[in-house]
Amino acid sequence: MSHNYDKVQKLLLANLESERRYYNAAEDSQIVPITRFLNHQSVKRNQYASEIVECLALYEIEPTKSWVEKGNLHRNGLEVMEMLEDHNTILIIQQCLEKDKVALEVYREVLDENKLPMDVLEPLSRHSREIIFANLEARDIIEELQAEVQRKDTTPIITMKKRYGNG
Repeated sequence: MSHNYDKVQKLLLANLESERRYYNAAEDSQIVPITRFLNHQSVKRNQYASEIVECLALYEIEPTKSWVEKGNLHRNGLEVMEMLEDHNTILIIQQCLEKDKVALEVYREVLDENKLPMDVLEPLSRHSREIIFANLEARDIIEELQAEVQRKDTTPIITMKKRYGNG
């Protein structure tokens, strides 16, 4: 077929990787609302991957199996080390956003080229918009967490200054 579906295959892989990152992040999160958000994002990335598989099937294109061959959705050793070294909720969310950034770059390429049939482009366009809005929500969460960290970090300093008369 004249349409280039290689990038659609890349989107499938990017969504599966993003799903894995969000799933693992949800397991690591100790804050219930954030865990819910991360779980929801994992489910959404799984839905996107399923829709991409359906789009490929419409044109009798076999989805790539490299994600299966490279391993299942369990963590690799490096991911485990990262989480053990720095169990930081902000870092965990930022790592999820990095996976989404990769996916969004491929979405932009595919959508800008506009070489695929509309029944393939429409769901991809929706995925891209939803990921962008989810990333905005994630950035808001990061800002709230950073503000909370600053409040915790400044409280002892203020208390010490009052106690020792330095402020």
